[in-house]
Amino acid sequence: MEELSAQKAKGADVKQKLVKKSNNLVFGLNEVTCLIERKEAKLVVIANDVEPIELIMWLPTLCRRMGVPFLIVKNKATLGKVVHFKNCTCLALRDVEKADNSELTNLSRLADNNYNANKDLSLKYGGGILSKKSQMRMDMKKRQLDKDAANKQML
Repeated sequence: MEELSAQKAKGADVKQKLVKKSNNLVFGLNEVTCLIERKEAKLVVIANDVEPIELIMWLPTLCRRMGVPFLIVKNKATLGKVVHFKNCTCLALRDVEKADNSELTNLSRLADNNYNANKDLSLKYGGGILSKKSQMRMDMKKRQLDKDAANKQML
């Protein structure tokens, strides 16, 4: 009787370790995106040979906006080896053990230096140039405000 309960407890411990380990590494575009949006991702790794590229081309921008460090690796097969599949488009680390925390810090620093803090990339999105139609609308509003201010001064 006691042996069976000990085996069940041992099986529960093993299962709990496996579940905990799988929660630290998240892969797949949808899951990684949700993790980034909740700001739970410590590091995001993206493959550079994803076809079509539109699937992941917005992911670095999202990482920059949310302040999550990201790295770009050579191919999908490299990431696939990490998650035991043939290939993988992206993965995220949610948490690491205390012993590996210094390595995660080094990788995050490397990611910040190479990708996140790139001075060539402006963090202001959009050019700020309005279309002709929008410029005309802004001019009309400005003229209307000037008229209203002039009318108030006359009264």
